Amino acid sequence: MHPENESHCYLQVTKGAPAGHGTDTIPGVVDTLSIKLDVLGELANGTYNWHPQEKDRKSGSFTGTLENGTVTALLTYTAEGITAKEEVLFKLETGGLRVGTGQLVQSEGVWLFKDKSQVSYGIHSRRFL
Repeated sequence: MHPENESHCYLQVTKGAPAGHGTDTIPGVVDTLSIKLDVLGELANGTYNWHPQEKDRKSGSFTGTLENGTVTALLTYTAEGITAKEEVLFKLETGGLRVGTGQLVQSEGVWLFKDKSQVSYGIHSRRFL
């Protein structure tokens, strides 16, 4: 595979602290995020699956571009039975990626970052394939 043509999978597992309930200890909440990213030159697409233990699962596919180590894409997903579209940003790093978070505004039915310069990048999701 050429360097500009790659496929990778990323996984982030977030585990909350255990909680005490009387004399019992309840295991912490476990949330997972998996991303499959295919890059062909400057084009990027893949799948996004956010599976929190509690609720609000979000699964879908995205398509966009890769420029200067950052993927900018449109994610079409289903969450709680509703289909929606949202801009996503992924910052690629050695051995992983970070998902961009920030204030979103709705424009013509699509959720977009209000100000990309204010986006912060969260927990490192490790590449495993």
